[in-house]
Amino acid sequence: MPLSQINNNSVANNSLTASDLAYGVASQFVDSQSPAVMYYNAQNVTSNIVVSNTYNAFSAGPITINLGQSVTVNVGGVWTII
Repeated sequence: MPLSQINNNSVANNSLTASDLAYGVASQFVDSQSPAVMYYNAQNVTSNIVVSNTYNAFSAGPITINLGQSVTVNVGGVWTII
């Protein structure tokens, strides 16, 4: 799902997946060197996120989950904060 199509509805009905996020934002958070040396991520979760049972996710911490937002890691899914 392109970043421009990610909205409150896709988050609220749990149709937003880790692969959607990877597709939608991957190129925005990688340095310009080839091969890449640095990957960037935000420090705050500002919308509900679901890591499905067939995906792994990682973030560089610290991470703050904003009030009223959540990160759901389904059984079989993994979210690692390093």
